Amino acid sequence: MDGNLIPMPITLETLNTLYNTDFTPEQMGQFLKEKAVKILEIRTSKYVAFSRVGEEIYEKMAYRSLNFVFEAHDIEEYQPALVVNYPNDYDFTRITKFKKLTGQKHAKTTILKEFPKGEGKPYYLFPTKEYKEQFAKYQEEMRKETKVQKPV
Repeated sequence: MDGNLIPMPITLETLNTLYNTDFTPEQMGQFLKEKAVKILEIRTSKYVAFSRVGEEIYEKMAYRSLNFVFEAHDIEEYQPALVVNYPNDYDFTRITKFKKLTGQKHAKTTILKEFPKGEGKPYYLFPTKEYKEQFAKYQEEMRKETKVQKPV
């Protein structure tokens, strides 16, 4: 966070590193209470996080943003599937060919390439072991909520 390696999930060590403090466990509890956002209706895991640690801490977590680049090609078929993921070998991570979605027939093809970037709108958490553990804790908290709208 902010160019520093911060322990996750959010612990006493995390907050002391992030805010350059020396909180005791009691002080950490009070600090998180002050940062927490009162959410009247919990609808998403983000709301659970806001209600527990606040928006400021949540927003400082390491997210990956995306840069979307459209390309037009003078070929009918670009790839065999609607979406193909490229996790390791290229600068982009995914290509979407919309013609597969719409069933459109045309001699040209438009695709969308997704390029990961560090700044911008948060799309994905970095998939580290620590974040997976943190997400599991958020899921545990989400299961305790009774007023959550389930996806259809």
